[in-house]
Amino acid sequence: MDQNSIVNDIINYITQTSYTTASDWYVGIATSPSARLFSDHNVDQGSGHWIYCQAMSEKVARAAEQILIRKHPFKGGVGGGLCPTYVYAYRITSFTSE
Repeated sequence: MDQNSIVNDIINYITQTSYTTASDWYVGIATSPSARLFSDHNVDQGSGHWIYCQAMSEKVARAAEQILIRKHPFKGGVGGGLCPTYVYAYRITSFTSE
């Protein structure tokens, strides 16, 4: 996916799944989004609100992440490990670990 498609998919998802704003969400990039979401961030796979999209490249993933952080005040930071091509987001709860 290109960066605009990723940003649009994630924004559409959060507006359809909850009554929260982007500032209640965390965004990141990863090579293994499932491991990041469910192990590292402790997102509940069954009842949590989460999404991930595969970018065309690491450059596109990083660009989409920056757009979400800068223009849609998602929480998050730079990182992603080696060659991350997935952009993920999840709703922050008292059980998640940012």
